[in-house]
Amino acid sequence: MRSIRRWRTSISPRRPLRIFTMIHALPAGEQPGRRSNSTTPAGRLRRSVNLHGMTQIRILPASEAQLIAAGEVVERPASVIRELVENALDAGGQRIRVDIHGGGLVRMRVADNGSGMSPADARLALQRHATSKITCLEDLSRVTTLGFRGEALPSIASVSRLTLETAAGEGGEAVRLVVEGGTTGPAQPASRPRGTTVTVEDLFYNTPARRKFLKKPASEFTRISDVLLPEMLARPQVGFYLAHEGRVSVDLAPAADLRERIAGLWGVRLAGGLIPIQQQVAGMKVHGLVSGPDETRGSRRGWNIFVNGRPVRDSLLIHAAGEGIAGLLPKGRYPVLFLFLELPGGDVDVNVHPAKSEVRFAQRSAVFTLVRSTLRRALAPAGYLARGSGVAPQVADGRGSAAWSVHEGSRAMADTGPGQESAASRLQSPAETADIFHRDLSSSLESGTEVSSSSPALKEQKEAVPVVIAQYRDCFIVAHDADALYLLDQHAAHERVLYEEILASFARHESPRQALLFPLSMDVPPGHGSRIPALLPRLESLGFGLEAFGDETLLVRHVPARLPEARAMEALKDLLPILLEVEPPDADQEARHRLEHKLAATMACHAAVRFHDSLTRERMTEIVRRWLLCREPLTCPHGRTAVVRWPHDQLLRAFGRS
Repeated sequence: MRSIRRWRTSISPRRPLRIFTMIHALPAGEQPGRRSNSTTPAGRLRRSVNLHGMTQIRILPASEAQLIAAGEVVERPASVIRELVENALDAGGQRIRVDIHGGGLVRMRVADNGSGMSPADARLALQRHATSKITCLEDLSRVTTLGFRGEALPSIASVSRLTLETAAGEGGEAVRLVVEGGTTGPAQPASRPRGTTVTVEDLFYNTPARRKFLKKPASEFTRISDVLLPEMLARPQVGFYLAHEGRVSVDLAPAADLRERIAGLWGVRLAGGLIPIQQQVAGMKVHGLVSGPDETRGSRRGWNIFVNGRPVRDSLLIHAAGEGIAGLLPKGRYPVLFLFLELPGGDVDVNVHPAKSEVRFAQRSAVFTLVRSTLRRALAPAGYLARGSGVAPQVADGRGSAAWSVHEGSRAMADTGPGQESAASRLQSPAETADIFHRDLSSSLESGTEVSSSSPALKEQKEAVPVVIAQYRDCFIVAHDADALYLLDQHAAHERVLYEEILASFARHESPRQALLFPLSMDVPPGHGSRIPALLPRLESLGFGLEAFGDETLLVRHVPARLPEARAMEALKDLLPILLEVEPPDADQEARHRLEHKLAATMACHAAVRFHDSLTRERMTEIVRRWLLCREPLTCPHGRTAVVRWPHDQLLRAFGRS
């Protein structure tokens, strides 16, 4: 039999403890563990460790442990308000009042008219992990309340002076409990209607180090307002009141729906222009409101995202929403977004973070696709054109007409005589057509059907071709219809046309190409020669005919039909790095989508007419006609604005003729 015997070589204040492990055979007849605990080497070692005070692990007192745990839940006054308001909402409160003093450091009070608590429940609610929301572990998978951990009240009470007043019914017994630093005093009778009021004073009075990291009272109140805003949006049927130092900041009556609540917060103008979003797939539902291209922000601060009524800042949903608007708005601009995602309880895990601001999804890919496609379908009705609001046409610069290319026949529509109806006057304005199309799209989304290419709105839009007037500085196409003047970035508009056509050819597995009279050669990026054979099928699907010529050279025999021969090699040089930098995307639908977008955008950029290219009227008319058929005509694939529209009445006002 073999055993491990540990030997202590030396223990002194000046020399570190050194422990050696030795494998040895026990003498015959000796049993393991039969030697005296005081005489064995292990026993002597334990005795010497205790004598020299070497134990470093200790159990924290309950008061210290509670203060540390409170730090996970109570970060600043806004954290307290979030927890107390969520408790009030879970209790069924229909009117919630929040009063703040000193940015929340002096006093915070949250009062509601919810179900309230009995005296026994009120005392239990102040103990850690006491909750009425769940009864067993399985309940976590179907929890519908905002709170469920049973940590909020005791955590807040451990770092403040807290007073709880509550009554369970109009005729029920009301009770008042005072907690200071986690210690609960005796219950006192109170007089109040049904509901609960929680007053928190002197936050962090017993942890002064925490106060050093807080901002000025005005900044802390701003954070409180930011925390309350999502709760107001998630529960429009609940009235909210917020005051700081006695001055009313928000006083909202219960609203009929989300749009009415938004109008109460930001005004009728914003609320009235929001586009409804709605889609339901396999038990998952997305609904809400989003602003159009004429109401954007410079950041995502206007994004409000909810999962099962809970405000969250989830990276997956933010990324999905970003993909949904990609290419629809100028780069760096974001719509105002109110997005609600509803999932079965078992498909989302809310028990991720103490603040409950993060969630996990069982079907990440399905959620991503649903959010992205819903936003894209809502924001991309054909012909929903950017408005020229705030941009007044300028008087000619005095350099004559050299900047303009007016083409023969472009005045035909303007020369229609009295009593004659011009073709332009018969055309519906793009804005009106967009409204019809948008209504058609919205009704189709609500019924779960696709918009047909033969729908009346789409037919009318395809027929509404503005008349080309001129080309300005070989950069912009100037056109008009009966109701507006248009200025199109010729490269961006044509790039959008080609981008959507290339994506459509990908879906049809078509790759029209043209043969070169003489093959061209191209060097492979250094170090990537071994990967080129695997990329050849993908390049073939783009319309290139290639063959390897050695390890570092490619022979190009065919190029895509859309690409002029002179630009084909430039495009190929830009496409190769895109294909080389990604992993094979066959198993990931999202990766395939992103790769196809990059490839199509790169090819479209090289194939489109350039800025400063002189165009004939016929060429410009063809670009405008095809551009109006695009699903997302507002921007190029990279997000640059493709068109600006000035309504006729706006032009009249600019010249004082309204």
